[in-house]
Amino acid sequence: MGCITNTWYSFKLNGGITGFFPSKSGIRQGDPLSPYLFVLSMKILSRHLRVLCSKKNVSYPPKCSKLNVNLLISADDLMIFVRGDVPSVVAVTDTLVDFALLSGLHANVDKTNIYLGGVSPEIVSEILQETGFSKGHFPFKYLGIPLSTSRISILMFDPLSASILLPAAIIKQINHLCSHFFWGIPDTGRKMDLPSWNKALLVKWLALLITPASGLWAKWQQAYVLKGTDIWCLQAKDSFSASMKGILEVRDSLVESAAYGFFRAAPTQGDWTKGISYSSIIPSHRITCSMAVQSQLATQDNIKKWGYQFANRCCFCEAYEEDHAHLFFSCPFTANAWSSILSWMRLPQITSSLPHLVVAYPFGNNNNNWKTH
Repeated sequence: MGCITNTWYSFKLNGGITGFFPSKSGIRQGDPLSPYLFVLSMKILSRHLRVLCSKKNVSYPPKCSKLNVNLLISADDLMIFVRGDVPSVVAVTDTLVDFALLSGLHANVDKTNIYLGGVSPEIVSEILQETGFSKGHFPFKYLGIPLSTSRISILMFDPLSASILLPAAIIKQINHLCSHFFWGIPDTGRKMDLPSWNKALLVKWLALLITPASGLWAKWQQAYVLKGTDIWCLQAKDSFSASMKGILEVRDSLVESAAYGFFRAAPTQGDWTKGISYSSIIPSHRITCSMAVQSQLATQDNIKKWGYQFANRCCFCEAYEEDHAHLFFSCPFTANAWSSILSWMRLPQITSSLPHLVVAYPFGNNNNNWKTH
């Protein structure tokens, strides 16, 4: 209470502090206690709603009772779930009135809507008359995401590719629409591999389902979809959502193939992957080497393909343009570096190309005692 009642405010006029006055209610903006007090007060509302459900005055929405889900709260956005019948809705609005008397937090009638799905027009009319709230229309946005009665209709690109395995036709259309804006000029620069990105994002949802301390989405899937079945053994059903079907399809692909081969096409420059697949290599080094072998690093020649204009010159010799072949082998500086390294390791002087080097020297081969070198 000291944080609430001992706060004083002053005005800054013409560069000087003028006067002061005490606060009457609440805490000052930005006070670290604010979110804690908000959570505590909302916890009371949640418990009041659970009491209603325990007394059978209010029914949980379909597939929400196992997790006791009756509301979602984020800052000043409050969404309450209730079965679409008159007694349930009226009981909830009465609870809101009681909560307002306790907390001073009143529902703004002008900003509060009721969204109904699968309810007859007669019941809709009676509910609106009893509550005095306006009827909202689907889809509506909650935290920026459009919601519908049957599913979350995510319209933005990133969440869409993160939750649903996209059909090939849609991927092709998205690539066509976005190529000029996000991923360079057609036929000149690299394009983002949308199918790989889509599948990689779906793997994140798969990871949530096998993580013990997951969020509400994972707990709901485990309660109503998995129902005690291990995610690796779950069989797809027609009743599953498109998101879950996509997750299971990605899961099967991961089981059947190596993860890297799943997300990227097989290399065309020989079986160089064995040379960087041994366990002791640092993952970031493996990724960098893989990109270098495929000429995908941000060398100056690649940067110019993305539309940037500048004089391309090697930063070591300043005599030739910089590309992967020159940067790693043709440049006198790097050729000398390779010669010194290979001599120190007592290896033949092979410096034709990076793929050739990686294939010729499989550093993970224990038979050649590379650790000694």
